[in-house]
Formats: sequence, C-alpha cells, structure tokens
Amino acid sequence: EVAHTDPRGYNNLALALESDGDLEGARQTLEEGLTHAPRHHGLNFNYAKYLLDEDKFQEAAGRLAVAVEGDPGNLDIWFYLGTALRKLGLAEESERAYQEITKRDAHYVFKYINTETNDRYHSFVEDEAKLLLQV
Repeated sequence: EVAHTDPRGYNNLALALESDGDLEGARQTLEEGLTHAPRHHGLNFNYAKYLLDEDKFQEAAGRLAVAVEGDPGNLDIWFYLGTALRKLGLAEESERAYQEITKRDAHYVFKYINTETNDRYHSFVEDEAKLLLQV
C-alpha cells in the first residue's frame, strides 16, 4: 500500500513491479502516482520511458521536460529528452539536450542499453555516437 501523498512510494513500487516483470502494473502505478504528484521528476521520467517505447514522442518529451526541471543533474533524463526530441525531428532542441550532458559530464556514457532485450538499442547507439563526437 502506498500513501497517496508520497510520490516516491509510487515511483519505488513501480520500479519494483517492473523489476518483477509486471510492466502493466508498473505503468498503472506511475499513472496513479502522477494523478497525485503531476510534477514529480521521478514519476515523469519513468513514465516517459514507457511512452518512448510506444513511440509517443511528443508526450514523452513533455514528461521529460518536467522531469529535467525537477532533477537537472540527472544526465539520463537529459539523454532521454534528447532522444525524444530527435525522434520528433527537433534536431536543434535535441542537440541542446545532448550539449547539456557534455557540459555537465564530458565522460557521460548511457549505461542501461541491453542489446539483447531492447529492439530500439540502435537509436540509443546513434545518440551515444553524437555525444562522443562532442567530447
């Protein structure tokens, strides 16, 4: 049971459900958490990842923009935001997100790509290549 006022509880429960393979339960938990805390950076970030998997790039970019406002030091959020913007054809905005990463950490490498289970890993490889060209 999650306290309705604790967005971290919803976020943590969603991550646990996802880890246990209950992706629909995780998604529903994030959605419920967002009804109580619509600007919580962790909830928006994790929900945006589901939206990216569904090719809902506009909504994902909006969620990621909220997430990065709440946690501007989280380079993974900037990376996903750059990816969503690139998928929307917003090259300049995408480039600015990637530049924010290199400004904060020139040696950043996105570390969560599992090429065996993620059929979209080639998109992340393209984004990593852009970052490496800037270093």
